[in-house]
Amino acid sequence: MILSVSFVSSFGVATNYWKGHPMQLSPGESGTSVLSLQNMKTTEDLTVQMDITKGDEIASIDKSRYFVKANTADTVVPVKIRIPYSAEPGTVYEVTVSSRTVTPGGSGVVLGTGMDTSFEVLVVENVLLETESEEIPQLKFDTGVLIGALVIVVILGVLLWVFLKKKKKSK
Repeated sequence: MILSVSFVSSFGVATNYWKGHPMQLSPGESGTSVLSLQNMKTTEDLTVQMDITKGDEIASIDKSRYFVKANTADTVVPVKIRIPYSAEPGTVYEVTVSSRTVTPGGSGVVLGTGMDTSFEVLVVENVLLETESEEIPQLKFDTGVLIGALVIVVILGVLLWVFLKKKKKSK
């Protein structure tokens, strides 16, 4: 019976960031790293349990179970990252997401595949926001001034129309 069990697994996880190629965010900034679940060269669909096992102070996922169809490589797991305002530039956070295949409703011993996917998040200086606030002045509109200008334009338009109409009648 043990020999008839297939131990071949085609489950995998791909990520757009890894150690040495970190996600870069500034203090107070948020972003999303995308994990792609793969279930290739098989005829069986999978249910995968996803848990953040390291870096949960900055990382979160919306749900813990994902259904991965057979012969697909595009089941997306968004990992939301939020850097605290108090984080110092140069700080490196490591995020680890553990994934394991599960059999829903199964009883007894269930064999499954598990793996950890890790990536780094590097805190960088917020240069863009500093230059934006210095170089590009923020324009603020006062609603009262805008309405007043609009009323003056309408009155001038009406007076011009009346003046032109009187001039036309006098000819």
